[in-house]
Amino acid sequence: MSFWRHYLFVFCFVATAGALSVRVVYLGVTERDFLQEEGDKRSIYEKRLPAMRGLIYDRNGEALAVSTPVFAVAVNPLKFDADNASLQKLGKILDLDIVALRTLLSNNAHRGYLYLKRHVSWERMDEIRQLRLAHLRVEPEYRRYYPAGESTAHVVGLTDIDDMGLEGIELAFESSLRGEAGNKTVLRDREGRIVDDLDYGRAPRFGTDLQLSIDSRLQYIAYRELKSAVQGHGAKSGSLIMVDVKTGEILALVNQPSFNPNGPINQRSPNRNRVVTDFYDPGSTIKPFTALAALESGLYQSDSPIETSPGYFWVDNKMIQDPINLNTITLAEAIQKSSQVAIAKVALELPRDAVFDVL
Repeated sequence: MSFWRHYLFVFCFVATAGALSVRVVYLGVTERDFLQEEGDKRSIYEKRLPAMRGLIYDRNGEALAVSTPVFAVAVNPLKFDADNASLQKLGKILDLDIVALRTLLSNNAHRGYLYLKRHVSWERMDEIRQLRLAHLRVEPEYRRYYPAGESTAHVVGLTDIDDMGLEGIELAFESSLRGEAGNKTVLRDREGRIVDDLDYGRAPRFGTDLQLSIDSRLQYIAYRELKSAVQGHGAKSGSLIMVDVKTGEILALVNQPSFNPNGPINQRSPNRNRVVTDFYDPGSTIKPFTALAALESGLYQSDSPIETSPGYFWVDNKMIQDPINLNTITLAEAIQKSSQVAIAKVALELPRDAVFDVL
């Protein structure tokens, strides 16, 4: 009896091995392309290579905005299943509470990709890799840093967590500063770790550097003095522009209050750049141009008398007034004494577009 059992077992083993061999050959011949494609989907991955933004310099070559390499930590929640000890170590490295980390993973369990933390330093990246957690990825990216801090915040602006320009020069010149990301093809193991680089598709194209007319030394002095003046006078805000009168180049441009562009993403609160966004009535700087229009019209000479008594008059529902009653003064004296009433009366006497044409 044992003799027949032995041959029956051998026959079943040979038959099974033969059937499996036939199946393997059949799939290898008829389903080769399909199986190859499905295998590649699970092991071959197109990895993005981020491009570094262009640097921003002042007129003397001092860096106002630079990009530093950092890392993003992400997981595949569908497959990520770390034990409690590993999660605690990961949370400690990322400064995340273990309860908050578990909640984050639980709430996104249906997703195939989830960021745990962005802009992680190189030192912490090494600690994370040493954990060797399956389906946890550490991916390179860049973080913007502003050496001059608050003093150039309104001019240079800032970027968001994805390194896209949000304010200032960073936003205005986004297309040239940003650059273009590259890519490479990599092979991953069953736990999502990269084991080999298969092909470099395209190298990243770095952004174009930009040099401003700003002088960072003058910028800091302007920032310091404006901040002192605003605080000393209890003002709500203040702005200062320093211009090279020969070339028209802006050497310094500051606003108060300012903000820290290097702070945490969720704590940055940019104030508007009042110099650029706010209207400011030119006031007395227009008076010499009005006087020039009056002289060009031939209706006035520099010694033409203008009656300003009683020191004010009405234009519709707007009262134009001087600090004191200047009585009768000449056109030249109107400029010297910066008389609102005299210049307004002269402007109203001129042809409709006379001042506009001079400007």
